[in-house]
Amino acid sequence: MQKQDKKSDLGVEIVERTLEGLGYTMAHTKEKYSPYDLVVTKVTDEKSDLPNMFPADVKTYTFTSKYKEVSIKIKQYNNYCDIGELYDSPFYLFIVDELHDGVFAINISNSIPDTAPFSKNDTSLRKKFNMGQAIKLRSLNFEEKRKLKKYRTIQDGNETYYVKKELDTPKKVWEINRRNSNERNNKKSFRQV
Repeated sequence: MQKQDKKSDLGVEIVERTLEGLGYTMAHTKEKYSPYDLVVTKVTDEKSDLPNMFPADVKTYTFTSKYKEVSIKIKQYNNYCDIGELYDSPFYLFIVDELHDGVFAINISNSIPDTAPFSKNDTSLRKKFNMGQAIKLRSLNFEEKRKLKKYRTIQDGNETYYVKKELDTPKKVWEINRRNSNERNNKKSFRQV
């Protein structure tokens, strides 16, 4: 099982526990590559900001550090809107974010996404939703954050990834730091002579 799949499964588990605590029950989609993960139904009278029944998808993304946004591909956005219409209910995107410590819900059907590019070179036309459009359902506990950090990827919370689509690998960064350290040490040794 790949790192991203493990993180995704962990995110679904966290959202399940969160929704069960709010009085909901979930039905999972059967296909592995389904465009959404859950159909959620309210089973108790507990108060919630969410509707009684809705389809949902879970992403273990992080809001970007600088602009506090998450982005999805245009095809995903269109699929989410179509699924919401099929169920005659708003479609919710759940974001499990360990950097900003929370489980967030975004109503895709009623939120207007930002379509501005990340940079002049960005041609992806990704739909971006900011943290202000999300409902924070709860904070993550220590154990959940620890597990999520274990599966962190280079894209998490990083606008630069979307601008360049490529970042220096940790090995390259380590080599640059080592080279700089060696240069400093060489300068010190010349001063001592």
